[in-house]
Amino acid sequence: MIRPGTQVVRLGQRGKGQVVGIDGDTCAVLWRNGPKRESHPQTELAWIGLAIHTRDGRAGRVVELGRNTAVCVRLADGRRAWMQAEELAPREQSEQ
Repeated sequence: MIRPGTQVVRLGQRGKGQVVGIDGDTCAVLWRNGPKRESHPQTELAWIGLAIHTRDGRAGRVVELGRNTAVCVRLADGRRAWMQAEELAPREQSEQ
């Protein structure tokens, strides 16, 4: 769940932004790479630190997004890797 104050990234847009408001499923984001404020559906945003796993099972966290569909991920072993968005999936929470 994205909350106000959360740092986010968006596929296809370079740089990071900060959520400054939420209205239903839409977030108002203030982007750092220029003083512009835009509204985006929550489904287009990923928050910095979002826990993910690659399709081949490696765990990691979102660090930043690049142009097009490239995602920079810090893997569990500490390495950073650029991957395509199709290679990632949100981590499932385990049932206890």
